[in-house]
Amino acid sequence: MIQTKKFIFRWIFLSIVFFSLFTGCKNSDYNGRYCANVQYHNPNTDTHSEYTLTVTVDDNQLTKIDFPQGYLSDNDLPSATFDGNGNTKFTTERGYEYTVNITGPETGCFDNISKSIQCSGITKKGVRCKKLTDNANGLCWSHRNQ
Repeated sequence: MIQTKKFIFRWIFLSIVFFSLFTGCKNSDYNGRYCANVQYHNPNTDTHSEYTLTVTVDDNQLTKIDFPQGYLSDNDLPSATFDGNGNTKFTTERGYEYTVNITGPETGCFDNISKSIQCSGITKKGVRCKKLTDNANGLCWSHRNQ
């Protein structure tokens, strides 16, 4: 009888440990800087964009997206909480919709991303464009039809 109780206790204990190990693999407590896939949608113009960027998270709260200067300022960032899988969605006061998916640690975030170069397009004034692009054709969004 005592052997049976020990067996049942061990079986229950090991089942709980096994279940905890394999269902708790996802990090549900995000703190620090991470690499993330950021999707943007402007419903007013139906513009869609996708970026690989670094983000800062404090206690599962998105506190910063490292956009190039002039995109989304930290002041425009509404409260957004990450779920246990590293995903969050939010809408800015202007109605722009963002989806942020943590893809891994900050280290090596841009290793497989092509580097930005100066656009090779020519402006209306006849000078070379100063915008940066990572498009394979060397043209930014303003000059993609040149």
